[in-house]
Amino acid sequence: MQNRLLVDGSPLRNYPLRIRIRITAERWWLANLRGRSSRYVVQTPSMAAALQHRLGLAIPVIVSPFIPQDAAPRQSPARGDEHSFDFVYVASGEAHKNHVNLLEAWRILAEYGHRPSLALTLDTGANPPLEKKIAQLVRDKQVAVSNCGTLTKEQVDELYHRARALIYPSGVESLGLPLIEASRHGLPILASEKDFVRDVVTPVETFDPDSPLSIARAVMRFMGASQAPTEVGTANDFLSDVVR
Repeated sequence: MQNRLLVDGSPLRNYPLRIRIRITAERWWLANLRGRSSRYVVQTPSMAAALQHRLGLAIPVIVSPFIPQDAAPRQSPARGDEHSFDFVYVASGEAHKNHVNLLEAWRILAEYGHRPSLALTLDTGANPPLEKKIAQLVRDKQVAVSNCGTLTKEQVDELYHRARALIYPSGVESLGLPLIEASRHGLPILASEKDFVRDVVTPVETFDPDSPLSIARAVMRFMGASQAPTEVGTANDFLSDVVR
């Protein structure tokens, strides 16, 4: 069982109609054929817990993570001080990958005077709203967001090597292969505070993936530019502010 969308009940309203129909049918199929299964195999403990919660299983669930043998080097390659990008996000453009909130976070960063560079891997022409949003941010806010398009494995490896860190705002994953790849490339990881993340890596910063401000603040912390918390005053301070 590799599709987290089948077991966690995430709303499908932001997905195209064809995908909503397919996922709904597959959820029905999974629930109604569970009595014919002798065991389930998943890749992470949180995926196992989600499956058992969804189906109320008494059927054994085996956790057996795996990735392609050549997915990433087991020994971190030497990394220089020069990077083409501050952050990279290797992901397609499905709704749960959360590009909308990531781009909004980059707008907030620009409002604060920070413009870190970001490399994306969206399939060119497959996500017109996201591509329009990127173009608008680049034009209006002068943000440094680049879409590298669909890449081969070798090109993804090179992209990791050229990046300073991985940012991973996805909200739903069964494994999160780029997390493992980036970790094996020696990249620091900023990621959603989600169980699936900590199943496979230890991020240096985490954030609420539903909050663009939280994402932006995590980026600023990583960059050493975090803001001090709001100072809380007294009732007299409040009165002096509002009574003039």
